[in-house]
Amino acid sequence: MKIQKLAAAACSCGRKHQIPIREIEIAPNLLSHLYQKLAGLGSWDKLLLVADENTWSAAGAQVEEALACRYALEKVILSAGFKPDEESVDAILSSSAHRPDLLLAVGSGTITDLVRYAAANILKIPFVSIPTAPSMDGYASTVSAMTFNGFKITKPARPPLAIYGDLAVLAKAPQRLISAGAADLLGKYTALSDWILARELEGEYYCPYIAGLVQDAADSCRIDTAAIEEGREDAIAKLTEGLILSGIGILMAGSSRPASGSEHHLAHFWEMKEQLEGGKEHLHGEKVAVGSVLSAKAYQFFLEQALDLASIRSSWRTGGLSWEEYKEKLTEVYGPLAGELPVMQAGPATYEPPRFSGRLASARSKIKPPSVRAIQERLRSTGAPASYQELGLPKKWVEDAILYGWEVRERYTIFTLLAQLGLLPKVLDAILA
Repeated sequence: MKIQKLAAAACSCGRKHQIPIREIEIAPNLLSHLYQKLAGLGSWDKLLLVADENTWSAAGAQVEEALACRYALEKVILSAGFKPDEESVDAILSSSAHRPDLLLAVGSGTITDLVRYAAANILKIPFVSIPTAPSMDGYASTVSAMTFNGFKITKPARPPLAIYGDLAVLAKAPQRLISAGAADLLGKYTALSDWILARELEGEYYCPYIAGLVQDAADSCRIDTAAIEEGREDAIAKLTEGLILSGIGILMAGSSRPASGSEHHLAHFWEMKEQLEGGKEHLHGEKVAVGSVLSAKAYQFFLEQALDLASIRSSWRTGGLSWEEYKEKLTEVYGPLAGELPVMQAGPATYEPPRFSGRLASARSKIKPPSVRAIQERLRSTGAPASYQELGLPKKWVEDAILYGWEVRERYTIFTLLAQLGLLPKVLDAILA
């Protein structure tokens, strides 16, 4: 992947985009050349390799073998199922007898988020990403999805110095992880629709160049979904590059907005419910898959409505509840995490009704969300779930996610708009009918 070709020195959006990642390479047998790759990036003395029990078996041992004779290499192997939380950060900090000058993240989403956060905010050193599965789009990202005090939050961090993916490793990833990666990419269609909606209704910053990159990334897993499911190296390379390209879009925008919208809010809500109430934990991409279908259905519902803006109620969030009643409802749904919600911290000032003027008609004409059937078919063709029943989510979680999950982040999406229009109860009936 030619990084410099992606950076737009002068962009029509008015910003200058820079990509601080030095190198991205996805190739066969790359781990056997890892020493030469790292040497080309700089002079290192002490390395700290971070993996978990699964990714150690997949690639960590190979990385150690390739580098141990060249560097002072220490490692921390986290237990399978670990969380990117305070305890895991402490495990990294306490695992090295000497302060490292480079971290190696050997793994996929959770490992990368954890190492990125520790590298940027604690140790203040660079890190290199060594993906073990094409399961998510955060390898190039500048933010980390962390779980602090039980609440999933996005923390500023830094992108990796380089990304080196060995195709032999990536193609052997469990099929479920590969399907989750394809699902994460397909979720970009609703995220991009949300970005346009926010531009039209909220005047939010929007970059057509970045949107085009993310669109290209999503399109990369549409071409041969059967080959992705089969784990063919050429298809896995294309999927991995698409995921990284999506992350570069995040990097260039300075936030996850281009690649994360309503579908991710639903996924984050379900992740919180899993933490609070226990039960089976699903992969992030699997939840995004179901979220993208529900978001596409919400868009379909919105575009079919004949809207009467004069009927918008003054207490728009839940159609008539007072502020105190709404706080009680959020506390019931979110439990001990309710106090972390942006709306709870902002207070009743956020309760003012919207003023759309003529912008709503413009927004309706400019958004082009994916069709529900198309996104369901593509998800199923890669082995990803396309309904909450297939994923095994409780119906109550889905209902609460639609009605209240959009409060997880202070980010405008289709569900924010439907709340403003007093239509969330109706869209709930339409989506789950």
